[in-house]
Amino acid sequence: LLGSTGEGREVARYGRECIYCQQWQPLRSKHCHQCARCVRRFDHHCFWVGTCVGQNNHGRFWCYLTAQTALIVCVAMINNTAFVHRYTVNMWVQVNIVPIVVAIVLYCFAIFVLSLWALHTYLILTNQTTWEVSKRYNITYLNGVPDHVTPFNHGIKNNIREYCCGAEVNPEYILPTEVEIRDLAEKQTIWNNKYYSCC
Repeated sequence: LLGSTGEGREVARYGRECIYCQQWQPLRSKHCHQCARCVRRFDHHCFWVGTCVGQNNHGRFWCYLTAQTALIVCVAMINNTAFVHRYTVNMWVQVNIVPIVVAIVLYCFAIFVLSLWALHTYLILTNQTTWEVSKRYNITYLNGVPDHVTPFNHGIKNNIREYCCGAEVNPEYILPTEVEIRDLAEKQTIWNNKYYSCC
């Protein structure tokens, strides 16, 4: 079992060999069966864009979600101008049936796309992936890492840079040591943190 012995644990801090394509798989990489290849910093396989979202395109995927959200908002604003005022509810519904249906469909899409946009914004700011959040207990390199600890978080500015410039930055992920994880797991407050303690 990878990571169970001292030497295995040290190898697990850097990556492992993929059992499907027999290539070295750095940490945070995963083999995608739809694409038939390993993807660095694997997030998910997206049927919308027809490929995996990973290190080289996660920032662009976030921009895609932002554009989709903006498009839905613009169409909703245009649709709102199509409503015609009538004095009775029945007449208003009869005259405005098309804008009402369009508005319902748009709001359903808006909830879905806005939720995805918010999730990916959170993931980028905390340097996590959808795969790491949803399958945390099945990922061997995250075994033993407390739930509230994000081991690859380097601060908001560096996380954004890493996601937006993934190919240029080309980060090498190394899992923190057990001592570093224990330090990250300690609750920090304004009164007691790694910089000072008032009590």
